[in-house]
Amino acid sequence: MKTLINTGKLVDPIKGLTAEEITIESIAASLSKICRFNGHCNRFYSVAEHCYVSALWAMERYNDPRVALACLLHDAAEAYLGDIVTPLKVTLPQMNVLEGNILKTISKKYKVDIAVKWNDLLPEIKEIDKLMLAVERNLFMPPNPLLAIDMPMMPPKVRNHFFIGSKLIGEVEWKEAEQMFVIMALRLLKEVGEFG
Repeated sequence: MKTLINTGKLVDPIKGLTAEEITIESIAASLSKICRFNGHCNRFYSVAEHCYVSALWAMERYNDPRVALACLLHDAAEAYLGDIVTPLKVTLPQMNVLEGNILKTISKKYKVDIAVKWNDLLPEIKEIDKLMLAVERNLFMPPNPLLAIDMPMMPPKVRNHFFIGSKLIGEVEWKEAEQMFVIMALRLLKEVGEFG
């Protein structure tokens, strides 16, 4: 069964996507409207923002645009499959395969390593994602002692990036998040020499 995406194309994420069906703009448009934590946070916080800040943190930590680009794109399959919360996703092995297939196509198209196998993310991405989860839970979720995560020490430049202009992350409108994602992607693609 095919799905209509924001470009006007019909795609079939179950059968797999071609490189031509995937665009940075399409990924950004979708992820900017998907809320983290299945919407159970104290304000709208998009997956696009999560990926954007992840890329900033990766660039600060590793000083490598390829790692930053991989962090920016690590949730890109969700643009075509939707976001499924981790406790449910782990019970759906077929979803992991579908997500992995799309990540593989994205990796190939943009010449960046995102996953080692299927959707098993590279260690650097896992590390940044885990750090982001701790920060995001503290910023956007109610406290819960069963899910207590130590707040990681963020490099000062990254801490500053939790403010976008005068707005704290999570206060950015979806359209701004979409634009930030696209600008970051184009910048990183240029830095790694794979685009324009």
